[in-house]
This record gives sequence, C-alpha cells and structure tokens, in this order.
Amino acid sequence: MEGSLLQRGIGWYLDPPEGAPQDPDLIPHAAGIATVGLSYAVAAALIAGDGPLPFGDVVAAGILLVPDVVWYGIGYTLFD
Repeated sequence: MEGSLLQRGIGWYLDPPEGAPQDPDLIPHAAGIATVGLSYAVAAALIAGDGPLPFGDVVAAGILLVPDVVWYGIGYTLFD
C-alpha cells in the first residue's frame, strides 16, 4: 500500500489493481463507511433537534461541508 489515501482513492479498496492482494482488509473499510454514516446521522440529529447547542444548524452545516473522503479517511486510519 503505497501513497496516501487521497493518492490511491477509495476505489482501490473495492477493486485492487493488478498485482495487489485480492482480499482487501475490510475492517478499516467498514470503519470508514461507518464514520461517513455517523457524520450524516449527527448532522441530521443536530438539524432535527432543539438540543443544547443554540447553533445546531451551523454545526450541522460544518459537518456536512467536510468531504466524505475525509470522514472515510478518519475512520479508516483508526483501524488500519
């Protein structure tokens, strides 16, 4: 696995190039996908709820402005 996640792209884990092992490590991949889903869930909860944060919509917008590949990378690196 040479290069950073952004250089290789997320598709590398789903369809490895020739010469690469055919069984990608699925635990980091699942963690990355779960992190993306969690970011959307937190943003939805902040928008829908009248929680303790008076600026919940602003915080939710900030969460949604972060690209999915960044959230995926954060989750992936936790279990890599």
